[in-house]
Amino acid sequence: MLDALQRWLQRRGTSPSPTESAATIEVVPGDGPVLIDVRTVREHRGGTLAGAINVPLSQLDGWVATAIPDRARPIQLFCASGSRSEAACRLLRQLGYQDVHNAGGLLVASARLHLPIEHP
Repeated sequence: MLDALQRWLQRRGTSPSPTESAATIEVVPGDGPVLIDVRTVREHRGGTLAGAINVPLSQLDGWVATAIPDRARPIQLFCASGSRSEAACRLLRQLGYQDVHNAGGLLVASARLHLPIEHP
């Protein structure tokens, strides 16, 4: 799963930039894994993982069904410590998403997914 995420992030030419947020992305392109930063916009601006889309936890419920209609699509979530991303995983599972994973906090997720932290 992690290798697939890395390959997908490397090859997609239409990847969201780290500054893009839920407000600017209507549908996530492609069919590969999606990397979502569920921290606030302010936290996200302080540094995020390469290729991550910022969708604050408070907006996830209203955004996800339209942006990621395929409920089998792999989704990796992260936040500051892993708590909000765990809540996001529970929410997405309740909404019928089948392949959701908590990558943990930013630093843990960076190491776990082998992705650099970018500063938009």
